[in-house]
Amino acid sequence: MSYFEHARSSMAHSQIHPDGVTNPAVLNVFSTMPRERFLPDAGRNLAYADRDFPFEQAGRFLMKPRVHAKLLEFAMPGKDDLALDVGCMTGYSSAILSYLCGTVIALEENERALDTAKGLWEEFTECNIVPVSAPFGNGVPDYAPYSLIMLNGSVPEVPQALLAQLDEDGRLLTVLLAPGAAFGRAVMVYKDGSIRFLFDAYAPPLPGIFADGSSFVF
Repeated sequence: MSYFEHARSSMAHSQIHPDGVTNPAVLNVFSTMPRERFLPDAGRNLAYADRDFPFEQAGRFLMKPRVHAKLLEFAMPGKDDLALDVGCMTGYSSAILSYLCGTVIALEENERALDTAKGLWEEFTECNIVPVSAPFGNGVPDYAPYSLIMLNGSVPEVPQALLAQLDEDGRLLTVLLAPGAAFGRAVMVYKDGSIRFLFDAYAPPLPGIFADGSSFVF
């Protein structure tokens, strides 16, 4: 077993599973998807550390594995889901979703990162990802309604434009984090604005999410 294979297995079984993730499909994809390939060469040795990984030049992060996996545990994605993955950066989160959902719309503002993602998806996904380069706050109305929306980062409030793109039984998952706060709360939000608090969590802010200035305030 290679270094990365061992680290990946340890991440799934020593970080994610003990933190309450029991869905076999979620554990399997985190055990097999090569997270290191979606990171810059200089950061690959930290790919499976229990931390948010910074893409320094882009001012963005890859969420720590435990938070990412727990969000998916509560989301309960399935093959009948049309998912919108907001802020996919180099594509890891969309690659994970590709094995759990029917179709993934991968939204990313950074075109260079999206180009990297496209190349990696050719190697590692189910060929069910549609890449879209557009502002995060607008979502992707052309493919709506979505049964699942995932935000790769925290927000202080959930944009109304994204909630409007959920189908009637859809759910949106993110971390709500007040500006300057050390911890926030992972939440599942429904189209009618009702909210389910899931667990205490921290995730770095997802910039640009309020492009249209509208949001749903809790």
